[in-house]
Amino acid sequence: MQGDMGYTRDAIFGLRWLTFLKVCTKGLVLLKIVILARILSPRDFGLFGIVVIMLALTEMLTETGINPFLVQTTKDPKKYINTAWHVSVLRGIVISAILTSLTYPLSWFYREPTIVPLMWVAVCIPLIKGFINPSVALFQRTFAYHKDVIIRLILIVVDVLSAIGLAYLLRSPVALILSQLISVCVETAITLAFVSPKPRLNFEFTKFKEVLRFGAWLNVSGVLAYLGSNLDNLIIAKLLGTSTLGYYDTAFNVSQTAIGEIGDISAQTVFPIFGKITHDLPRLTRAFFLSIFLLAVLLLAPLAALFFYAEPLVRFVLGEKWLPIVPILPFLLGAAYMQAINNICSPLFIVKQKTYYNALMTFLYLIAMVPLLFYFIPRGGFVGAGWALLLARLIVQPAFFLSSWHTLRSRR
Repeated sequence: MQGDMGYTRDAIFGLRWLTFLKVCTKGLVLLKIVILARILSPRDFGLFGIVVIMLALTEMLTETGINPFLVQTTKDPKKYINTAWHVSVLRGIVISAILTSLTYPLSWFYREPTIVPLMWVAVCIPLIKGFINPSVALFQRTFAYHKDVIIRLILIVVDVLSAIGLAYLLRSPVALILSQLISVCVETAITLAFVSPKPRLNFEFTKFKEVLRFGAWLNVSGVLAYLGSNLDNLIIAKLLGTSTLGYYDTAFNVSQTAIGEIGDISAQTVFPIFGKITHDLPRLTRAFFLSIFLLAVLLLAPLAALFFYAEPLVRFVLGEKWLPIVPILPFLLGAAYMQAINNICSPLFIVKQKTYYNALMTFLYLIAMVPLLFYFIPRGGFVGAGWALLLARLIVQPAFFLSSWHTLRSRR
């Protein structure tokens, strides 16, 4: 069995590559935000946000859990690639059909006719995305992070360049959707051409049922997690309008870029490590608490920088017209800090086969967040939404600690 130092080296190796990816990605995304913030309006970003939320929500509702299964299973994951690909293609068709049916009702609900052409472009994204080779999930299983990083960097470059070029030409939020479509086309082509094993026309129903049993609670928790991250956007768009949503969504993305996504990197890094030591409870416990501690310390620097220098940073990076987001940033940063730390709990729940905890934690957050949003938004506008998110995170924090402690004490 590989020792503690071996897994530590794997974790450090993965963290280096993922950190390299995030640094490059954030640099490119920063360039994209700086340029697009001067070309497009807050309303454009708000319209784009509504469409992206609906796209991702339908993806979550139809999630099969195949990628986590390929990473976690003790069987040969290559035997599941063909079945996974067929399911992915079918899922893409279903998502496109759902989005098509939602196009006009969504436009009517928000009283925004511009949503219609945006949705017509968006329905093509899952259709093409379904053909991506699921073998890319094996990069994480085998700690081949460098391969995944190379692909991700290519895609972010394609997305940034196409978004900036199309926005300059079209001066419309449709440019943002088109850039995602172009990126998905490139990703599909790369994975089918260069990633092995390549999927074949061979569907096995028994393997599909096995994956579904594994992914049942992951599906539920994924839907709830996405609602927890985006239901506030839908409520703000309805109560305050798409322009205000543009401000709020930009502020939220700033907090997630600086804080939340570092938690995502950490969770992705420790997931395969936790999986390999899941039956060694002392090692798993040490690894879990060490991960929490290191992440909490690491996040203090970006948290302090944005907390104390929000106004000059926003003025420099985004421009004068985005200064209204400054008052909400401290609340969103605090919420993102707690969310990032809690992200370490998710891989722990998965490897200990307690994925229902992921669903339960997010459900508790939702039932705390929604009434707080409806209470604070009429009183404080979109800054009130920041209050709501921060208070909701504080309310559910004890539940995360208790569920993690119970999981680590379980012998199962």
